[in-house]
Amino acid sequence: MLKRFTVLLTCALFASSNIDAKECLAWQDNFAHQKNLVVGDITIIAGDIFTLSSDKEHNFLHRAANKLHITSKAPIIRQQLLFAPKEHFSLDKLQESERLLRKNRYIKDAQIRPTQLCGQAVDILVNTQDNWTLTPGLSLGSSGGKSRSGISLQEHNLFGLGKSIALKYKKNSERNSTLLAYKDSHLFGSRKQLSASLQDNSDGKGYKLDLNQPFYAIDSQYSWGVKTSSIKQQRSFYHQGDVIRKTGEKKAAHSAFYGWKNDSPNTRFKVGWTYNKNSYFKTETDPHNAPSITESYPWFEVENYTQRYIKKTNFRSMDKTEDIELGQRLSVKFGLLSTQFGSDDNYLRLSSKVSKGIEINQHHLSFLEFETSSYLGKGKLKGSRVNAKGEWYTFDKTGNNLYFGAKASVASHLLYGEQTVLGGETGLRGYPLGYQTGNKSLLLTAEKRFHFNWYPLHIAKFGAVAFADIGSAWGKGNKAKLLGDVGMGLRIVPTRSSSNKIFHLDLSFPLVDRKKVDNYQITVKTSYSF
Repeated sequence: MLKRFTVLLTCALFASSNIDAKECLAWQDNFAHQKNLVVGDITIIAGDIFTLSSDKEHNFLHRAANKLHITSKAPIIRQQLLFAPKEHFSLDKLQESERLLRKNRYIKDAQIRPTQLCGQAVDILVNTQDNWTLTPGLSLGSSGGKSRSGISLQEHNLFGLGKSIALKYKKNSERNSTLLAYKDSHLFGSRKQLSASLQDNSDGKGYKLDLNQPFYAIDSQYSWGVKTSSIKQQRSFYHQGDVIRKTGEKKAAHSAFYGWKNDSPNTRFKVGWTYNKNSYFKTETDPHNAPSITESYPWFEVENYTQRYIKKTNFRSMDKTEDIELGQRLSVKFGLLSTQFGSDDNYLRLSSKVSKGIEINQHHLSFLEFETSSYLGKGKLKGSRVNAKGEWYTFDKTGNNLYFGAKASVASHLLYGEQTVLGGETGLRGYPLGYQTGNKSLLLTAEKRFHFNWYPLHIAKFGAVAFADIGSAWGKGNKAKLLGDVGMGLRIVPTRSSSNKIFHLDLSFPLVDRKKVDNYQITVKTSYSF
């Protein structure tokens, strides 16, 4: 009897264990349509800078870089994911988490994919590849007839914890500047962001402090932030490429806001308070002591958005997966300035911004942006500013592309010492910096871009560009006169550096006013775009 009971108990336990056992199947795309799926185990593999198993990434340089570099810590990657074990499984959450990881300068690429289905649980693999993040720099540049230089030391992934610190010294025609900056995008392991900087210039000092929690994800329910900054400096005022005076200005800006998401889809709201004060001081070239301007006001903002992303390479950079937003954003902001709140005058401040990306087909992309700001009242700020921008990209089978850009701006209430300028880095590359000035501007640019396959040591890629610019700045007593230039340039794109900066070397030739300016302009600079 005892023997029979033992056999029956053993069979029952064995059957129970088979019932509880979960069969794991390799992931297939059609599994995503099943209901009630949850997130299972999450495996994170934080990759080195170079893949030593590759035939082209296994020499001494690659091995040394991997050994010296501190790889991103798995907990830092995990806290950025929008999913966790036992939560509802969503492919959209995986794709959005990929984009969030790729936003980090210290991560070159990220891939998140389901690996297997165990019952209702989906196991997920997170693969990332690091960039080299310790970037000492020596910069020499020239644009629009003005030279500049600088040295810097930056670390964008301190101890593999996702924090950044930078020390920079720059010298240009405006000023000598020393900057110390720190940024933590996940303060104490949270979604809060902290950035702080101190600036010591030859013409003044400044600081910035910003603590906020953004709308981190598409479905984030709230955000908040506080910010304070102050800067004292001299601003150059140009006439036909020459600095005719330097105006001393001191700017103080302080703000706080709270935001929330409405139950209706794709709508967010913010309320806040802003305090800005612009004051002016005498300089050797500008003895005028202009009156200060104070703005202090509560405001309310509503934003409606739709989000859609595509992935491309050879877009604004090279050898990098770029997430391109093709959605639409519309925001409208209302502010009430009053002397009772501390403002100089009474105004209704209205501002709006619209942006949209359009994919015509896989070979054509366009982007539109329109921004306005108006002060309705009777004080010295009365007036409006309007900025519009359009871009068109055409891609061919080899990745080379055509680029067309247009910018326009109008300002009817420029503050003392402000002006719209064109020339050099501000547009019209064949002319000196600040060659044309006013309160209105128009700039058209066309470029043929080339992306080469040469990839020495897998650390940098090369490209080239042929370009033409047409534009003018006018108003405030200056007549409109179209200027134009043509030129060619070299692009060097470091592909394993967290700086994300692209080296530009351009040679441009003016087509108008050739007797008044140099026969050519050489521009040397770095930019975040090709």
